[in-house]
Amino acid sequence: MKLTTEDAAEIESPSEDDIDATLVGDSFGSFAILERTPDDYIQIGNAWQPDDPTRAFLAKTGSDPWILEYHIPNADCNQRADVFVTLDDARRAFKLFCSGDVSWRDWYTWSPWDWRVDR
Repeated sequence: MKLTTEDAAEIESPSEDDIDATLVGDSFGSFAILERTPDDYIQIGNAWQPDDPTRAFLAKTGSDPWILEYHIPNADCNQRADVFVTLDDARRAFKLFCSGDVSWRDWYTWSPWDWRVDR
C-alpha cells in the first residue's frame, strides 16, 4: 500500500496514524491517493471554488469540499461520490480502506466517472 499526495512525502505501507498525520489541513496539497495497486485505490481531490456552493459547504461543515473516488481492479471507470465530502470523512474512508474495510462505500451514493481521455 502507498499514500501519495501533492505536497507531502510519499509513504509506503502507511498506518492509520500516518493517514491521520498526513491528511490534515492543507499541508498535503489538493489531492491524496491511497493505493493497494495502481488499479485498486481511493482518492480525494479538493473541489474548492470561489462560489456560493463552496461557501455554503464551508459554513455548514467547516471543511473545504472534497471529491471522493475509488477504483477497483478490472473496473472500467472510477466511482465518484455524488456529493462533496469533508476532509474528516475522507480521512475516515482512507483509514477504513487501509484496513480492508469497505463499509465507507455505504456512506454515499456513487456514480461512474470515466477519467480517461480518448486520443
